[in-house]
Amino acid sequence: TSIAANSQYFITVAESDDEMPISIWDSKSKMFLAALKSHESQVSKVIFLTDPNWMATSSWDCTVKIWNLSNILKW
Repeated sequence: TSIAANSQYFITVAESDDEMPISIWDSKSKMFLAALKSHESQVSKVIFLTDPNWMATSSWDCTVKIWNLSNILKW
């Protein structure tokens, strides 16, 4: 399992899950916000970039994804 956190969000990746979801949670309320399923293989790393609304993930499928959480989490 991989975990990353900042003041707004914390991210978990369940490596044993066949669908490889990246779960996004609100750091303050601990509420589940979203699940991302973009990689075709197991996610190996998740980090936040300098701006807390951006994160990067890498996977065993040899890809790196850059995510804008403010766009993903628009309600």
